[in-house]
Amino acid sequence: MSNQLKVDDKRDATDSIRGYVYQAYQSVLAWIQLKENEILVLEGSEDLDIHRRSSVITTQVKDVSSNLTLKSKAVVESLNNYWACCERNPKHDIRFHFLSTAEAGLERGNPFGSNIKGLEYWESAELDSVDIEPLRSFVLTLELIPSLRSFVESATDDELREKLVGRIKWDLGNKS
Repeated sequence: MSNQLKVDDKRDATDSIRGYVYQAYQSVLAWIQLKENEILVLEGSEDLDIHRRSSVITTQVKDVSSNLTLKSKAVVESLNNYWACCERNPKHDIRFHFLSTAEAGLERGNPFGSNIKGLEYWESAELDSVDIEPLRSFVLTLELIPSLRSFVESATDDELREKLVGRIKWDLGNKS
């Protein structure tokens, strides 16, 4: 006979706790790796921000067991949060780092070609030799804040690469 209580699985905090532990681990790791002229801010613009004079790398840390695509809620929120942060801080050179245990997933319908993952295409689209239009078209299907949508619609290819694609790094598949 078992003495264990029947529990409500909806109240289980295991995933949340695992996420907080992972964020704390990544924060300590960032602190250890700081250079002399850098300042680490926890829970600033994102989970952790590294400031260097007028440039900042904001980092969102996620311990996620499922694959992520460009349509994933966490990815869309990150795009919108990055853009809003840039608008609030126009004098800063802001870069965004998405650090996660998740792997990149494949978008439905293969919009970037057969077996090409959107988050991987994003990384390659920083290069002038890669056609950025498939990425622009796909991003415009997402729930973007109005100012980001307007930018993506009107930006030249070079502006899109410089102000958005080249400033966001999707760092996936990290250890938990």
